[in-house]
Amino acid sequence: MSHPGFITKKIQIRFADCDPFGHLNNARYFDYFMNAREDHLREELDFSIPAWMEETGFAWVVKEHRIQYLRPVKANEWVWISSAIIHQTETENIVEFGIWDENHKKLKSLMWSNFQYIDMKTMRPAHYQKEVLEKFMPLVVEESLPQYEGRVFEMQKKFRR
Repeated sequence: MSHPGFITKKIQIRFADCDPFGHLNNARYFDYFMNAREDHLREELDFSIPAWMEETGFAWVVKEHRIQYLRPVKANEWVWISSAIIHQTETENIVEFGIWDENHKKLKSLMWSNFQYIDMKTMRPAHYQKEVLEKFMPLVVEESLPQYEGRVFEMQKKFRR
């Protein structure tokens, strides 16, 4: 996690977001990841997705999610949520999300989200504007896109203890 493209935020898991076993409901992972990413962009990069959409008429839509639940995330637990762009083209990007224990040593969940950039007027894919590429390309953390399954295995092995 030493690459400057990774951004982290410490949060507490809410009881209301958990199932009867006290584990974070699997559908709520998406909310935690997306809310953390929006916070990361606003707080660390001074970038507001809603403001960008309103100003430019362009937005990102989810094309695909891939998620692995590796360890339980429990009610009232403090965790770190990380996010980083691991791959970017002229029309889309893949963001890697992680949920880590309070000590930032054990990976609890890993998710990749593929976001398609679109023109909101036509609802069709669009190319990034130069200013978007200039802002985000330096933050891409991988030189080439790894295989998802390999990445999950690598992270599990690295943070097994």
